[in-house]
Amino acid sequence: VAGRARRQHGLRARRARPAAARQRCHPNDGAGAVAGGPALPRAVALLVSLAGAIWGIFNGAFSVMVGFAPTFLPAAGLSTAEAGVLAGAATWLCAASIQTGAIVAQRWGYHGALMALGALGWAACFATLALGGPPAPAMIAAGLISGLPVGVIMALPSLALRPEQRAIGMGLFYLWLYIGHSLLPPLAGWLQDRAGTPAAALWFAAALTAVMLPFYGLFRAGLGRATAR
Repeated sequence: VAGRARRQHGLRARRARPAAARQRCHPNDGAGAVAGGPALPRAVALLVSLAGAIWGIFNGAFSVMVGFAPTFLPAAGLSTAEAGVLAGAATWLCAASIQTGAIVAQRWGYHGALMALGALGWAACFATLALGGPPAPAMIAAGLISGLPVGVIMALPSLALRPEQRAIGMGLFYLWLYIGHSLLPPLAGWLQDRAGTPAAALWFAAALTAVMLPFYGLFRAGLGRATAR
């Protein structure tokens, strides 16, 4: 019995070796791209904050899109029921576009293109709504476009954080998420009340989504400087 157990253990070990050999370590898992100990160096904290700000802006803008739909869609001539259906359709399409963008990023790359299309295309949809354009095509397009860069955004912290930094680093990343998610929609509502028109919140959301692209550029530039050290 003991001999058979040893043979089975040896067979399992031989089967495990090829799988282990196929595993590829992330650059940050060994001598990482960004040096540092468990505490976050200032450069790493800045990179993670940029990534978290992008994610916070995304979620804040999405909350404006679906949360303010009962305000700006009826102003465009839709009934409350139609506004709800359109906001729901945009949400489901966004969920589908998240998966599509993640697959494209994983298999073929195009990270910058996904970010540019998601940020600028989504901003254009907000601008179309603010200018009184056709609401249904703009909302459908927003759902199809907005989720494309999500996979790219969620992968950003792993590019800057080494394993021993990821606990505190991801805490910082999600801190910026909650700041954006909790403060940007009320700010959009305040702007709408001050201006007296739903277009104010939409222009604000358009500006927010457009800002995601230069933030992404700053992240990539900062990461490039860190890896060059």
